Amino acid sequence: MKTAWLVKVDYKVPAMRGFSSYESALKYYNEMVDKIEEQIEERNYEKVVTTTYGGKEFITHCKQWNEDFGCYTTIGLVSIKQIEWIEWEEE
Repeated sequence: MKTAWLVKVDYKVPAMRGFSSYESALKYYNEMVDKIEEQIEERNYEKVVTTTYGGKEFITHCKQWNEDFGCYTTIGLVSIKQIEWIEWEEE
């Protein structure tokens, strides 16, 4: 079994990207968070960062209070998840 890191981005169009190292995944994760924040900087939003696995950042959630509905609306969400898979060998 191999270990990898999956970065999921949910902003306008959901996307996923896999990385073989945590450092590469974290770099991409931070780039995506920065990109979302640049595009929504004029909006009144709240940024929530959830940490797990020994203090590593794993979820950044940008949300905005919706007065009409009385609840939060997600503007953008970026997360990192460790995954494992088995490589199949072709015969």
